[in-house]
Amino acid sequence: MFEIIKYIVGFDFPDKWRSILPNLVEKTKTSDNFQEVYGCLLALSAIFRYYKDVLGHKPQLEQLVNETFPFLEMFAEKLLADYGLQAASAMHIILKIFASATYVNEYFDIGSFNLFLDLDSSTSFR
Repeated sequence: MFEIIKYIVGFDFPDKWRSILPNLVEKTKTSDNFQEVYGCLLALSAIFRYYKDVLGHKPQLEQLVNETFPFLEMFAEKLLADYGLQAASAMHIILKIFASATYVNEYFDIGSFNLFLDLDSSTSFR
């Protein structure tokens, strides 16, 4: 699924698929089904990876961060409150999204990534 979405993003996002980000965030917020939430996180990861690996576009990646990271930060805090195997799987994807976003964006305000930096440094060697 990851590679398929990454491929489709190359052709349709954002011009022909503007609703994908709001839809993914909304579905992740409202779904009680872990498989749906995990799928949404994988799709977000595919979008970020496309911009990192294929385009390396800083302005577009910055816009993605601004649209998704406030939610991802709140979602990560929620996952940490009830940590288990599913939460660990979801956090793994969230940290991959963070890594993709910061890979090409050295000019971002690093203060906005404090939670992710704390999570990354505290979980890297576990």
